[in-house]
Amino acid sequence: MEIETRTVHILGVTAHPTGAWTAQQARNLLIDLGDRASTFRFLIRDRDSKFTAAFNQVFAGNGTPGKPRAHQSGKRGEAQGFAAGMGKSGSYLG
Repeated sequence: MEIETRTVHILGVTAHPTGAWTAQQARNLLIDLGDRASTFRFLIRDRDSKFTAAFNQVFAGNGTPGKPRAHQSGKRGEAQGFAAGMGKSGSYLG
């Protein structure tokens, strides 16, 4: 979810996501965004094991540092509230 524009990017759906699958979805997103991808200042993601070093490297190569969400983040922000409403946790670009 891009917080500024509230644009949601649905990257893919699978019953059994893996680290490799998640990293490929990240690469697909950056390709789809093209030059716009360089405007992101950070990526907030959860601490799920699907977000491997390969996933982090995709965004680091673009200059977007990843920031794992705190283990217990008190009040939810917009992105976390959106994800909770969808029934899934995931990644958010800002």
